[in-house]
Amino acid sequence: MQLLDLAQAKGWPVPEPQRARMLDALDALLQGRLAAQDWAPRNYLEPQQLAAQATLVEHGRAKIVVRPRALDALSAQSLVDWSRTLMAMPANAERDAALNEAGAQLRSRFDVQGTRLRWRDESAQHWWWFMWSGDSTAARMALLAQKWAETDAAWKADAPLITQGLVGRQDAGRWGTTTGNAWSTVALRRFQQQFEAGPVDGVTRAALGRTTREAAWADAKAPDMLLPWPGQGAQGTLQLRHEGSGKPWATISTLAAVRNTQPVANGLVVRRTVTPVEQKRKGQWSVGDVYRVRLDLESTAEQTWVVVRDAVPSGASQLGRGLGRESTLAQRGERSAGWAWPSHIERATDSYRAFFRYVPRGSWSVEYSVRLNNAGEFRLPPVRAEAMYAPEVFGEGTAQTMTVKP
Repeated sequence: MQLLDLAQAKGWPVPEPQRARMLDALDALLQGRLAAQDWAPRNYLEPQQLAAQATLVEHGRAKIVVRPRALDALSAQSLVDWSRTLMAMPANAERDAALNEAGAQLRSRFDVQGTRLRWRDESAQHWWWFMWSGDSTAARMALLAQKWAETDAAWKADAPLITQGLVGRQDAGRWGTTTGNAWSTVALRRFQQQFEAGPVDGVTRAALGRTTREAAWADAKAPDMLLPWPGQGAQGTLQLRHEGSGKPWATISTLAAVRNTQPVANGLVVRRTVTPVEQKRKGQWSVGDVYRVRLDLESTAEQTWVVVRDAVPSGASQLGRGLGRESTLAQRGERSAGWAWPSHIERATDSYRAFFRYVPRGSWSVEYSVRLNNAGEFRLPPVRAEAMYAPEVFGEGTAQTMTVKP
């Protein structure tokens, strides 16, 4: 099946006797004439039939025999296979409606924040018994989006982002499986042919308000440009112009110091709750009091290397650093919940920082305790959770003020 699909994608000829035998075997699988494989770790029949059906339809050997019972119960790879089948069928109202439904379901399976794309349930993509993986599924999704882009403007806008997400899955310049590397190579070369007209050279100019910047493309390395905001009361439209060969892509982001009036969630959510542990006067903070912070976090997709930072008042002591005069009793009752645990905790003088090597999709929480040592009014910056290597994926609270009496 993988061989036939790769040959179809690349236009490689397959000797007709061998091709016919492989297609006959897939037809027997689709029709249910092959014996079940009892070693498969989970129900495999419908996904395998959908994959076989897509290959047969693309080779002109079958019509639709198997229809998914429930799209939301399919894996992302099976949704890709079902979409391939529909695309290979003649266009009509029924087919177009089914294709739109499959496309909407596929969009719900990945999470896009800034320039990052991740499957919402990465672990569900690894079906080793079919040689499926998150990498190969992402590559086939990129190919599907590129094909969809030929007839649908919405997918034309999404295809570059999906392909960029595929590139971001590389580790040391490669993907994790043989099939992942094969399909990713096909997807990237197809994308280059469809969207990029040769190597980029020349000069790119950007203008905003009265400020103009230009950057030359050297050694095919993408340049960075930073333009200041127009002056107060001034209006400006960002203008980009490239003079030279190729058609470069531009990633545009804004950077501004804006006070949060509401919590911000871009792929990550963080909520902060403060509870008194020892308090001299109820409802009022005093020097010597101890409070506990609970940080409830949530991720819309699986992430790697997430850090959460929460500021503490000046001069306060975080409990748990192992110093001899710290109170173990005051820390009693600290709890963590969920499937994410800090790989490292840094209890600095200005903030609490917890580093998570991996976080799943869903919710988790951590707690820490602080003793107040100085009186005053402390204005604390918002608590922030951020994907360390994808800073556009973050969650942030609002600024807090804490008044401590002598």
